Amino acid sequence: MKKDPAPAEKTGLKHRDSQVDLLWQLLGGKPEAAPLDVQWGETREGSTELDGGPVTWFRRELSYCSEPGIRVPAWLFTPPEPSSGTAVRQQARPAVLYLHSHSGEYSGGRTESLTGKKRVPPGLGPRLVASGFTVLAADFRCFGDRSDESERESARRHLLHGSTLWGRMLWDQVRALDLLETLPDVDPRRIGCFGFSMGSTAGWWLAAIDRRIAAGAGLCCLSTYRAMADAGVLHRHGIYYFVPRAAEIEVPGILALIAPRPFLFLNGDLDETSPVDGAREAVRLAAETCRSAGISHGLRLEIVKGCGHEVPPEMVHRSVCWLAGELKSGR
Repeated sequence: MKKDPAPAEKTGLKHRDSQVDLLWQLLGGKPEAAPLDVQWGETREGSTELDGGPVTWFRRELSYCSEPGIRVPAWLFTPPEPSSGTAVRQQARPAVLYLHSHSGEYSGGRTESLTGKKRVPPGLGPRLVASGFTVLAADFRCFGDRSDESERESARRHLLHGSTLWGRMLWDQVRALDLLETLPDVDPRRIGCFGFSMGSTAGWWLAAIDRRIAAGAGLCCLSTYRAMADAGVLHRHGIYYFVPRAAEIEVPGILALIAPRPFLFLNGDLDETSPVDGAREAVRLAAETCRSAGISHGLRLEIVKGCGHEVPPEMVHRSVCWLAGELKSGR
């Protein structure tokens, strides 16, 4: 089985806890945690045609409380359960937190995991189920069933109160990890994350601030703040992306906090929103920080040729295989 993450003082990143605390300060602080109060809805059976044939899955509606007065709608995808006559209980499975993209489509949140979205193919949730994962997909604030408040309005409102929209969006996913840990068929030591664009960014932020992410795959949207500013593409990112003073830590400083856990970054060489040179620099500098601390970093960047800001089949195949290799083996 995979070992529990090593304490910060044993990894060589002696000040990791204080760095994570600083990130939370920049994000506006941790909100007050409320009881999860999970409310379960109906379960539906579905089938998705994948390369290897049809895949059957179950999708259950649910919602949970992330902070007082805030409920988060979500879907839980699972494989079919054994027949009632089967005496053998299913072994605890690894799980993946599916982090949906932005794409300017606020009506689509968790539904992306099934129906897809602009630049995102359908069926990614079922594909992860077919690879042996339980999959949890929750609506980010301002998306899906939470799109009654606009992103710009929410961001401004949080700033007025000394917090950030991004901090609250990440907090909802922290509570999603809390929820996954309560599920009897999920191995809490083998929880990963998967996301494209905004979901990718959420993945590496989340892995940096919460060590329960054992492995992650981020598709597109990796670069340094400096490289994006130099290329004049900051305007290509939503307002959620901007956290006061985050540039003082910079992306390599955030990535280094993921160590020594594995994280795969897949960037397209034609992605104008995230300069490739900045992506390379982010991983290189984070790796140097880890090496100077005497630990392996576990970060891997792969550039997909001829690919822009999108999710082509090769990205899907590579990222799902990566997560299966890192989480299912129990290494």
